[in-house]
Amino acid sequence: MMKINGESSWTEGTTKERQEQCRKYAQEYAAAYRAKNREQLKENHRKYYRATRDELLAGKKEYYIAKCEELKVKRQAYVANNRERVMYKARMRARRLKEQALLAYGGPRCVCCGETEACFLSLDHINNDGATQRKIHGSGGRSYSWLKTHKYPPGLRVLCFNCNLGRHINGGICPHEKIGEVQ
Repeated sequence: MMKINGESSWTEGTTKERQEQCRKYAQEYAAAYRAKNREQLKENHRKYYRATRDELLAGKKEYYIAKCEELKVKRQAYVANNRERVMYKARMRARRLKEQALLAYGGPRCVCCGETEACFLSLDHINNDGATQRKIHGSGGRSYSWLKTHKYPPGLRVLCFNCNLGRHINGGICPHEKIGEVQ
């Protein structure tokens, strides 16, 4: 194969080989260009999105309205055929969200008794307004998701279920605090 400027000649080889060489070269060139101009490309994308945002969102909304029933049937069929996988992913997502929330509020350790087993830990509303928040934002994975979205607002702390329930029964005072057995 003949070399021109250190590169293989495009005139030799089969058509398929030349096409493959051209494709590889184009991919390498594009990757190098993207790496070199990453910030400019991001800024161009942002400008385009800001300029066409309303059109893009309207198009998505129209598509969804037109295909709503079809998409709903597809989702239901997927869930029916892959129930275990869907449930497993939901459990893993909820577990991940809980771990992130526990870390955001001081780590996976009960602030009262020191319990560290994650399955015994929960978030406690310091102002005893948990019922109100659960009515608005839901409980479990939904509340952890809401907390993450809102950057873990103050007013919560990590307690084990025993300390949390003990506070509820004893008017806001944990039995450990009442007896003086705080570790």
